Amino acid sequence: MLEDSLFHEGISHGVELDQIDIPREQPTKRRHKTEIRILVFIRYEQQRCSYRSYFLRMVGKRFFSTSARSRYNRLPRMKNEDTLDRLIDVGADSLARALLHLAQRHEDAAAAVERLVSKPEARLTSFRQLVREITRLTERGGYIDWRETRAFANELEDALLALRDASPDPKLGVELTVDFLEKGQELIESCDDSDGLVADVYRYDSIELFVQYARDCSDAQWLADLTVRLIRDDEYGLNERLIDRAFEYLPATLIYRALLDDLLRRGYSRAYDHGVRYLRSLDRLAAGISDWRDHQTHDTYFAGLKAKHGRKYSFWNRYDDILRPE
Repeated sequence: MLEDSLFHEGISHGVELDQIDIPREQPTKRRHKTEIRILVFIRYEQQRCSYRSYFLRMVGKRFFSTSARSRYNRLPRMKNEDTLDRLIDVGADSLARALLHLAQRHEDAAAAVERLVSKPEARLTSFRQLVREITRLTERGGYIDWRETRAFANELEDALLALRDASPDPKLGVELTVDFLEKGQELIESCDDSDGLVADVYRYDSIELFVQYARDCSDAQWLADLTVRLIRDDEYGLNERLIDRAFEYLPATLIYRALLDDLLRRGYSRAYDHGVRYLRSLDRLAAGISDWRDHQTHDTYFAGLKAKHGRKYSFWNRYDDILRPE
């Protein structure tokens, strides 16, 4: 469809709706209908995903027709906060009956009801079952056609919601979410995700859940190692948001140490400049830390690093060059 091709031609943040361009060679009635459908689609996506602002990135300053904008502006606008308050006022009994009625008509609503009424153990079981299904799909060379991708992405979202609602121990929650995240690279190769629906489940929903459990997990070093592994083995950029989110659940010192240890252990000389920056960041952070608690002091860590990787002369020469006064 035309609106799909326009929407997926380029998505960016912060571009106004009046920058969207519609080909002028369309017949007037057809073009007018297309404009309305695109505007409604944008409205739907912006309301559906509060963590993402969807805008179309098109070149030029041509605008939607006046009639299309007029009809679009008359569409009812409903804020999520107002809707939530009004639904709470309706009462649990009425909402339960309405939800049950929807579940009899729509598969997604039925899945939501099943998730809500199931016990935590059953929710964890359903999540593990989905991870096993993903494993079988990727190992046996299965493939998800683009016509089935949206339904599959919804299934992934439902599984993550089931895991969230199960409220497992934080460490178990982290482990299960990591199992899911580590399947993402092979899964992307096993489906036609031209619309990015499956990728977005990984980039947003699963990362959000991982961070939620990680905040309550006490094993900081274990979390640091997991985080580095997820970032390092991320060929398709599914876990790249962890680079910024890691500081929400880990001290900066542990993040930089884990990144540096991994880099030097692999002897990845092409990234030594990054390693030097990590070590210089550790030098600066150490100056403001007086209580190291259960972690090594910076001097102890530095001495161990030197003893273990002292023969990586290229790295140490670059580090010394930065310290040497000009």
